[in-house]
Amino acid sequence: MKALSRITRSLTLVPPLLAAGIALAACDEKGPAEKAGQKIDQKVEQMKQDAERAAQEAKDKANQAAETVRTATQRALEEAERKTDEAAAGVRDLASQAQQRAAEVARQAQQGAEQLGKDAVKAGEEAAGDAQSAGERAVEGAKEAVKP
Repeated sequence: MKALSRITRSLTLVPPLLAAGIALAACDEKGPAEKAGQKIDQKVEQMKQDAERAAQEAKDKANQAAETVRTATQRALEEAERKTDEAAAGVRDLASQAQQRAAEVARQAQQGAEQLGKDAVKAGEEAAGDAQSAGERAVEGAKEAVKP
């Protein structure tokens, strides 16, 4: 959310910068207009870098979430196996039923956790792509606006 806020804040600067660029481009004095154009280009480049950074942060966080899910799944599997072994030592018939049920629950939990991890990574990648696209569109829009 912090990265998205930074992108949104950066993108709110585009319209005023574009307007300033258009106004300065209409002037006959090339020196100040060129300087303003350079400043606009620098700001657009900074916005692009901010968007890229935000996209990378989103992707990194999605990957961290996926790893957390994988670790929790592994711990759940280990705990299920330990409890199954303890039950098997006490009562053979009940242990067999508990082991079968624990394995099924663990498999389902792992499948669910893996899907959540994949979904988290996919959402992070999509957010990163969206942020990247927004940054590129902003750069292109700014470039078009300052063309003579």
